[in-house]
Amino acid sequence: MIFFLFRLVFDKENDCSSSSDSKGDNSSGLVDLSPLQITVETFEMILDYLYTSEIELDEDNIQNILQAADLLLLGELKQACCEYLLKCITAHNCLGILDFASRFNCSWVYLKSTQFLENNFR
Repeated sequence: MIFFLFRLVFDKENDCSSSSDSKGDNSSGLVDLSPLQITVETFEMILDYLYTSEIELDEDNIQNILQAADLLLLGELKQACCEYLLKCITAHNCLGILDFASRFNCSWVYLKSTQFLENNFR
């Protein structure tokens, strides 16, 4: 899958209204997301987050967003995902959250999931 990004490059020699690229490189900025295993929907949400610092996390997108944030080294977004996961720990999902936290090095979520297991399943 390919996601189209449009770059606006400012430099001292070119004026902003110039529509041609004098250096001959591809200014459409094609990005192939296939090797990253990030869906277009997830990437669009992350791109919106990068521009607005706002993202709506829910149980349907949290795994994809956290995985992509970890892969793209977006620490603040990863932290927001971890905080969301902390609020979602229940008896039905604590093992899944524990496994997920372990895979993506969310140590605080891992600790809280482990504590939840110890306190509720003895």
